Amino acid sequence: MSFSRRDFLKLSGTLGAGFLLGACSGCSRYAIFAPGEGLGGDADAEARMLGWLAIQADGTVRVAISSSEMGQGVYTNLALIVAEELDADFGKVQAEPAPVNKMFNNPKMFSGQVTGGSTSTPGYWTPMREVGATARLMLLQAAAARWKVEAATLSTQPHKVVHPDGRTLGYGELAAEAARLDVPATPQLKSPSAFRLIGTRQKRLDTRDKVRGAATFGVDVRRPNMVYASVRHARALHGKVTKVTNLEAVRQLPGVLSVEVFETWVAVIASSWWQANQAVKQLELTEDNSEVMLKSTEDRRQALLTALNEHGKKPPKKATKTLDVEYEVPFLEHGTMSPMNCTVELGATGCDVWAPTQAQTNSRKTAAAAAGLEPEQVRIHTTYLGGGFGRRSNTDFVEQAVLLAKRAKRPVQLIWSREETTQHGYYRPAAIARFQIGVNAQGDASHWAAQIAVPNILSHQIPAVPSVVWKVAGDPIAMEGFKKPPYAVDDRDVDGLSVKLDTRLGFWRAVGHSHNGFFVEGVADEVARLSGQDPAAYRRRCYADHPRHLKVLDKVTAMAKWGTARQPGRHLGLAVHESFGSVCGQVVELSVAADKTVTLHKIWCAIDCGVVVNPDSVEAQMQGGVVYGLAAATRAQIDFEGGAVVQSNFHDYPTMRLAEIPPMEVAMIESDDDPGGVGEVGLPPIAAAVANAIFAANGERLRRQPFSLAGYTRWQATRG
Repeated sequence: MSFSRRDFLKLSGTLGAGFLLGACSGCSRYAIFAPGEGLGGDADAEARMLGWLAIQADGTVRVAISSSEMGQGVYTNLALIVAEELDADFGKVQAEPAPVNKMFNNPKMFSGQVTGGSTSTPGYWTPMREVGATARLMLLQAAAARWKVEAATLSTQPHKVVHPDGRTLGYGELAAEAARLDVPATPQLKSPSAFRLIGTRQKRLDTRDKVRGAATFGVDVRRPNMVYASVRHARALHGKVTKVTNLEAVRQLPGVLSVEVFETWVAVIASSWWQANQAVKQLELTEDNSEVMLKSTEDRRQALLTALNEHGKKPPKKATKTLDVEYEVPFLEHGTMSPMNCTVELGATGCDVWAPTQAQTNSRKTAAAAAGLEPEQVRIHTTYLGGGFGRRSNTDFVEQAVLLAKRAKRPVQLIWSREETTQHGYYRPAAIARFQIGVNAQGDASHWAAQIAVPNILSHQIPAVPSVVWKVAGDPIAMEGFKKPPYAVDDRDVDGLSVKLDTRLGFWRAVGHSHNGFFVEGVADEVARLSGQDPAAYRRRCYADHPRHLKVLDKVTAMAKWGTARQPGRHLGLAVHESFGSVCGQVVELSVAADKTVTLHKIWCAIDCGVVVNPDSVEAQMQGGVVYGLAAATRAQIDFEGGAVVQSNFHDYPTMRLAEIPPMEVAMIESDDDPGGVGEVGLPPIAAAVANAIFAANGERLRRQPFSLAGYTRWQATRG
C-alpha cells in the first residue's frame, strides 16, 4: 500500500459525523479516515466500505468482511472478533462485503483476497482483533480529551466509554473526535480470559435477511436495462464449437436478442433467462473433439493404476503380520445450490461485476482482461454465494459474463443451467492409494509404505508454473493428511504420483484431506483389527505424541460411550483426522440389514479448533461437513463417456435427503490456541467412520467410494 493520509480520506457524507478505520503503509498498520476527505469516485463506490471498520454517529458499527459469506458464518464470526476487542454491543454491529483492495488480502492465502482452505478465521484473527482494539483505544483517547483526564483512568462497557465517576459517552458520540486522533501503533489485545463475546453462541448477522428473502445472492441482482444470458459448452471437456447449423432460426425465437458463438461455448442473450435457456438448448452444434485424449471413466482409472503399477510397492522386509490394500475415490462435482452466475455492467468509467465469488482479486483480474481494462477500473461487488465449496474460486463464469456484456452493450446477467454447472465444473480428482503395512509383535505399524496416484490440482489452478516445478516439488495438495500419519512407528515411506488425467481440476471441500482422511483412517482401522486391538485403544497408543488427537479421541469416544453394550444390531465406527490446523474425531452408530440397507442412528463429533469464536457456527459447520461428506461417500461420482461428463443434475448426482441424516452431537475442546480451520474439517473423517462401522456390523471392508458400488444404495436414519 502506498496511500497518503490525504489520498485516502474522502468518504463524502456517508458516515455523517463518524470515522473509518483502515490500513495503509507509512502511517502505522491502521489509520483513521475522516468523512469529507478521500478517494472520490462514483456514488456507489463511496457508499461502500473503504476501510476495516466504520463507526457512525448513531453508534452503528460497520465491519468490512474480506471473506465471502457462503453459509459458513464468516460475516458473523469476523464481525464478532472486532466487536470483542472494541467492546461493542453486538446488536449494533453490521457486516458487509469489503471491496477489492490489497489491505483486505487473506494473510493465509497466496493469491490475494480469496476465501478457501478454511483460512478466514485463522487468517483474519489477529488483524480483526487489532482493528477492534485500535478503535477502542482511540475512543478512550477521545473521551479522555473531552473529560480532560488520562485515558488510562477510563474503561469501556458495551458500546460506551465509562468515567470513574459513572459518566458515560456512547461510541457514536465520540466517533468524530476519534477520527481526528493519531493512530496508536500497537494496541493491547485482550487476554482470552477476558473475552465477553468470543466463545458464546451468537445469532448470525445474515440470517434475518435470508429468511425474509431480502439477502442478495448472485441471481438476485437487478440493473437498469439488464438482459439475461444462458450458456452451453461443447459437450466434451476439451471440445470446440466449429459450427452452429440453425443460428438464424434460434435468433427468431421469442425474446432472443442475440446468439453469441465462442471457441468452446455459445450463449443466447434474451429478455428473460427462461427464454435464453430454452433457446440455447435448441442450438444445433458441430463439435471438434480431436483434442480429447481420455474419453471414459475407465481410461482415467487405468491411468492411475498404471502409474501405481510402474512405481511398484514397498512391502515390509520383516513383520509379524502384513497388510496390502488399495483404496479409491472418484471424481466429484461441487453441487452448489446456486448454479454459476455473474452480472456485469460496463460503463464509461470502468466495469462493475456482481459475483458470488470466492476469489475477489482473481475475479477482478479476469474481468479486467476480458474487458480490456486495468484491474483498478473493475469494481467487484461480492454477493452471497449460494454455496461455494471451492468451485467459486475459479473465475470462468466471470469472464463469460464480461465478454457477453461487451457484445450486448448493456448489463448482462449470465446464469448457467444446472446441467452446465454439473458437466463443466472444476472437479475433485479421482485418486487411488495403496498401502503396504507391516505390524510387529507389539501390534505397532513398524513399516508403513503408501503410494497415492492422483492428478495435480495446483498445476491446473496455476498453469503459469512450469511442469518441472511440480516434478521437483511434488503436489502438496494431494499429500495433505497422507504424508505423515500418526500411526507409522518407525519405517515410513510415502510417495505421491502426479498423473495427468485430461480433466479440469479444482479445489473441492477439504481438497486432499477429503480422500486422505478416508484412506488413512480406513487403514488405521484395518491395522487395529489385524493386530487384534480395539480401534480406539489402538489409536490411543499411537497418539502418545499427539496430544490434540488424544484429547479429541477421548472426548468423542466418551460421548459415544465407546466400549459399552449397544442395542442389538448396532455397531460403531471411529475416525480421527487433522486438517487445516484443527483435529476432528467422529463416531458413527449404524445397523446394516441383510439387503444392505444402512440405518444411521447417531453421529458424534468432537473438534479441537483452538479458540472457538462462535460455537453455533462451529456446530453448524461440523454438521454441514458431515452431510456433504456422507453424500460423497455413499453415492456421488462423476463419470465420463466420450470425454464428456455423464451426470447432469441432482437426479443422477444426488445429495443426502433429510430422512437419511441422523441426529448429531458436536463437542468442542476448550483451548486458548489461535483458531484453526472449521469449514472443511468435519468432512475428512466421516467416510472412514461409516466404512469402519459397516465392517464392525457385517465384516465387509469398504475401500472404494461411493459405497453404492458395493450395493449400499439404501440409506435411512432414525431419530434417536
